[in-house]
Amino acid sequence: QVRDVLFIEDLCDAYLLAFKNLKKTGGQIFNIGGGAKNQMSLLELLAFLGRFLGKPIATDFGAWRPGDQPVFVCDISKAQRVFGWKPKVGVEAGVKKLHAWVMENRALFK
Repeated sequence: QVRDVLFIEDLCDAYLLAFKNLKKTGGQIFNIGGGAKNQMSLLELLAFLGRFLGKPIATDFGAWRPGDQPVFVCDISKAQRVFGWKPKVGVEAGVKKLHAWVMENRALFK
């Protein structure tokens, strides 16, 4: 399965920029996601995270879920065209930041 990855700071930037440009964005629908440049398969994500942990992450494959998309990547071109937004944090940098945050805040997950 492939998904586009969007770091939360980029999502917040999209909301703020859309709000600041309300005359252009009001009443419209926009796809907000990582886009084609920020996609990663779930297996690639697990391998990437395994490098941080210093060991592979065990995987288990279940049956395919009906209705699940094998690939989902947002077309974010309208947001870029209408109000000038695009993600700033790449997929690997975003995963690294998320990993660092989780490690710093481990007590929250007990």
